[in-house]
Amino acid sequence: MTECEYIVNTFRKAFGQDRSRRICLYGTGRFTKPLLEKLEDFDIVGVADFGYEKITWEGYRILTKKEVEERADILVLIANPANVHTVYKKVKELPEKINIYTIEKRDVRVEERFHEKATVEEAVERLRPYAISAEDRRTLERFSGKLLCGSGYEVQDMYSFINVFIAPWFVSYFAWVINRIRETGSETVLFSSRDGYLFYKLFHLLPHCEALPKAKYFYTSRRCAAVASIENEQDIKVIAGQMYQGSKENFLEKRFGIRVSLKEEELLLDNEALALRYKKNILENAGRERDCLEAYLQKEGIDKS
Repeated sequence: MTECEYIVNTFRKAFGQDRSRRICLYGTGRFTKPLLEKLEDFDIVGVADFGYEKITWEGYRILTKKEVEERADILVLIANPANVHTVYKKVKELPEKINIYTIEKRDVRVEERFHEKATVEEAVERLRPYAISAEDRRTLERFSGKLLCGSGYEVQDMYSFINVFIAPWFVSYFAWVINRIRETGSETVLFSSRDGYLFYKLFHLLPHCEALPKAKYFYTSRRCAAVASIENEQDIKVIAGQMYQGSKENFLEKRFGIRVSLKEEELLLDNEALALRYKKNILENAGRERDCLEAYLQKEGIDKS
């Protein structure tokens, strides 16, 4: 089953009882056209995308906001789960009479209202158990002080937001990393690609950094290291147990590096059961990726032990 077929089947299962209701698809991504072509037994009134500049798309006329209000009972956001919140901001002003759903028929308005209930005070209290060190506690107090007590602080731009809220947490975590490096007595510290870049740059700004272990920017990623480390069924279970948002086929590719065309019944399996069904494929691919990683380590003169 292809990803497009999975999307169409998901829509049919979710909205099977809504065939008589007027449905508008929102978004001009790659899955919208297959839905329009395959769902002829549904009352699809059209496509909307309030950020789209042209009048037509793929031969379909883009509905205006007014037309959506007049013609639709349901608006379905055709969007990646990670982008639903962003897309919802563009349509949240539509009348309450129009139900706004994801393709799995999750009520987006209900979800957004639930998240909005979390106040600043609740957010700070949730963070307190994680403030273990003195650096953590000072950072938390600075963070909450800017938001509470009527400080009147306003974020002017992304740089001021990072300076006030992100940088203190980042530096606090970096201090913890340095302490751990000293405690372990390591000879070399590997800073992984992307996530480790800023740490790598900060490391060389430290006074007397020559007294610390040798630092190396390591061209690998969490995903690369995770897959290469898979040696048995338990390793597969650990990775499969981590949260993933996306299709089942993407899950297998992004988490384990294998590409397969799934059968319909496999789409109903949970991630762990699905991964274990392809245990042989995963272990074979992990062996190949491990060989590549070991070759890179050898080339860079890094002792993997």
